[in-house]
Amino acid sequence: MRLRQARQSDLAALALIQARAFVNDPVFAHFYPFRRHYPQDYYNSLLQALKLAFVTPGNVIMVALLEQKDLGFHDDKHYLGSKLAGFISCVRHGRPKDVDKWNPDDDAKCLERQLYEIETGATPNRAVSTGNIQDFYGRASLVLGSQSDWVESLMLAVLPEYQHLGVAKQLMLWEIAAAEEEGVDIFFEATEVSAPIYLRMGAKVLGTVELQQKKQRSEIHLDEVDLPACSVPVMRLHPSKVQWKL
Repeated sequence: MRLRQARQSDLAALALIQARAFVNDPVFAHFYPFRRHYPQDYYNSLLQALKLAFVTPGNVIMVALLEQKDLGFHDDKHYLGSKLAGFISCVRHGRPKDVDKWNPDDDAKCLERQLYEIETGATPNRAVSTGNIQDFYGRASLVLGSQSDWVESLMLAVLPEYQHLGVAKQLMLWEIAAAEEEGVDIFFEATEVSAPIYLRMGAKVLGTVELQQKKQRSEIHLDEVDLPACSVPVMRLHPSKVQWKL
């Protein structure tokens, strides 16, 4: 397995990885309540978010590639090349010089961000609930409080068929090492699946965002779906105190 920084040509594949990895996630059910009705819209929304992240100052997307030996093939006749299996996306917050070390801004990136915002606003997305997303992150920010120098872990996604090969662990260890080098903590919202792992690593729960069970009616059509209740922990991890090592 090897890690490298994402390329723009990777983003379409990364959106598909994220779409598949979180299709049954209860938080994504609130964010994308009509993803099963409109899978293309669901995918498009994730792709647009990744395109925006790619040109956002301080944002880094690291991908994990599996080699043939990771997939159980050890001879040339089975050579399949490298397989893009997962990714982690995080953003450095702090002084401009610290942000620039991760992903510096320039005029081209600024223009791309503006164009992506225009494109997103011009095309209604039938899968997404913008209101649910804004409400969630508004409440999460209240739990997080005011931070000035930190790493925000945005997304960790691994293809379902590769979720037991240590891909997520390698990506998390990269993020931890990057934050430790900067001397800053990592903050994130955990999923029901990942929260126990982070707790074993030594992460602390700052608070939770409670999502209530409810019926969701589409803003642009007549469909209605049931959304599950779930509790989402907002967590803090001190890289130098991580208890889980290779």
